[in-house]
Amino acid sequence: HTVVNETLPLISGEDRDTAVDTYRLLVLERQIVEKRFFPFAIDPGGDYFFVDCETSDSRVYFYCSDTIDHNKLLDLGLSLKQFWDCLQPED
Repeated sequence: HTVVNETLPLISGEDRDTAVDTYRLLVLERQIVEKRFFPFAIDPGGDYFFVDCETSDSRVYFYCSDTIDHNKLLDLGLSLKQFWDCLQPED
């Protein structure tokens, strides 16, 4: 169980970071994950959810920045569709 605090828009008319801006920063500049991963949401602690654009089921991963493991990318075992279908409103 985890919480999605914010989804990242592809386009924003406001002064808000987009998924593309976040991809440029995290993937292209900081290189925290491979280029096949695209960020689409953020948890309350500021960690990101990524979709693997090279898998046929668009697998979802969670980047956990506060772990001491070298592999900070956790496979949630869900496709993008399953991920969205499992979301529930917070009480």
